Amino acid sequence: MRACPARHGRPQRLYERHGYVVEGRHTAEFLIDGEFVDDLALAESLRPASDGASRPVAG
Repeated sequence: MRACPARHGRPQRLYERHGYVVEGRHTAEFLIDGEFVDDLALAESLRPASDGASRPVAG
């Protein structure tokens, strides 16, 4: 499982391109520059890709 601050969309998109899906959101997990930011919990999907390509299994 990986974590990523919700306000940083670029890392989230990178993880999603590599087969990760958002499993949860931890509301107001971080205080960054005076602003509370959610934390996204991402995990690698075990389902096959929609294009039929296989995904590696984490671990």
